[in-house]
Formats: sequence, C-alpha cells, structure tokens
Amino acid sequence: MRDDQVHRGPEAVGERTGPHIGLAFNRLAIIDLSPQANQPMASEDDTVWIVFNGEIYNFRQVRRDLQSRGYRFRTQGDTEVILQGYRQWGIDVATRLNGMFAFALWDASKETLYLVRDRVGKKPLFYRDAEGEVAFASEVRALIKGLRGTPPMNLSALDAYLSYLCVPGEMSIYEGVRKVPPASIVTCTRNGLRVDRYWRLSFRNKVKYTEQEAIEQLDELLEDATRLCMTADVPVGAFLSGGVDSSTVVAMMNRITKPVRTFSVGFADEILDELPHARAVSAA
Repeated sequence: MRDDQVHRGPEAVGERTGPHIGLAFNRLAIIDLSPQANQPMASEDDTVWIVFNGEIYNFRQVRRDLQSRGYRFRTQGDTEVILQGYRQWGIDVATRLNGMFAFALWDASKETLYLVRDRVGKKPLFYRDAEGEVAFASEVRALIKGLRGTPPMNLSALDAYLSYLCVPGEMSIYEGVRKVPPASIVTCTRNGLRVDRYWRLSFRNKVKYTEQEAIEQLDELLEDATRLCMTADVPVGAFLSGGVDSSTVVAMMNRITKPVRTFSVGFADEILDELPHARAVSAA
C-alpha cells in the first residue's frame, strides 16, 4: 500500500507495526525538513502513533498553548503538535486545528484507531471495515492493494459519477470502501466503528455593513487566510490562471512577500486560453 503512494511523498518513507496496528507513510516535507519530523511519529512513551497528511496553519499558536501547559517538543513541525495536543485534549484536538488535513492516530492504551478529516474535506481519506479489519489510505488505489481481492464496483457511485463527474457523499467507486466525511472522526475499536461530526458551519445573525466596511473586512480576512497558508520551510508558489480567485490570492501573496512564484498553463484554443490574463496579473 505504501509503495503504491510513493508519488505522494518522495522525501522519506516510514512504517511502524505493533499488536493490532500497522502504519506506513510517504512524506512530502513542507514544515521542519529534518528526519526527526518523519512519520509515523510516536509519543515519548510510544503509546500514541500518528500519520498525518496536510498542513496545520495555526500549529504555532497551538504549540505555544501546549508549551505553556508544560509540554516539550522534539521537532519544529505540525505533526508533533497534533500528537501532543491529543495527549492534552484527546481526539477533541481536531476542533482546535485550522488547516487542511487527514490523519490516523492510534492509541495503544485504548486499542483505538481514530481517522480524522479536515472541516471541508480538502485532504482525502478512505477506509474499509471488513473481515474484522480496518484498512485506510489517502487513495482508493492504494487501499485496494491491501485488501484480499478487489471489492465489487458500487453501481450507485458509478451512476453518480457518470451523472455529475464526481462520487458524492461518503461513497467510493467500490462497495464497502468509504470516505471519512469532512469535519468527522471515525473511531475504530473492538466493538466496531462510530462516525462523529466535530464541526458544523455556524451562521451568524445578520450584520449590517456599509459597502466600505464590507470591502475592508473581506480584504482583511483574505490577507490573513493567505498569510496562514504561506507557512512553510520550502519555497511557496501559486497556480495562476488569470481568473478572479487565483489573481486575488497572488495579489495577497504579493503584499506579504516578494517575489511571488507563479505557474500558469496556456492553451492553443483562444476561448480556453487565460495565459494573457495570467501574464497581466504577474506583471502587475
């Protein structure tokens, strides 16, 4: 399974096995490039293990909170923040994370596996519970490699894909293989599986803004979100199409750091080609 996902992380590979559990990981290093930050990562007492895909944008803030409570860190990255956060708050640590992530955490003292996905489901995580075993992976293809035979195709999922060009909800293209829902925790124990939602979008009461106030608040929020997403120990760039969304992100990046590395694709069909717009934004 791990070798089938090597394209997801070429910097380092790792695995850790124990009674009732086996974790493997391919690392794409973005924060703390040292070997100490490789995964799977274990707590100091070796009872809690984690594999984590993604980025925690507010990890420094959570780290400071934990340090004020007496926790010490061996790395400078975000993976250990989740690990130590679990020791402090349990799996409710997920509610404190701002980012795009999917992680699996094994607590040997409870013989419990947690599968957790970010609030909007940006990072993928698939799992299958069958024959007394739970298997999971970032990609369906890798997950299937670890099973005893290929499951039958999910005809409802196939129908949805042919209709909408996506497989909605928790389904996957295979029977019995499911997605961890966004903003959810799948808890796996000897007694079975439970899926709990840890976050829901809350709607504030209507607030009246003048046009200028609304513009200023949106501008502030966009810049703050962009700044958080630029946290990295490697060079940061942006895909620039020339459309409103990518152009706005690049403009915000340009406020924060210079120069901004952008990457664009052009097409021979003038109707589809946005390269002139991208060049105009890049030159601005």
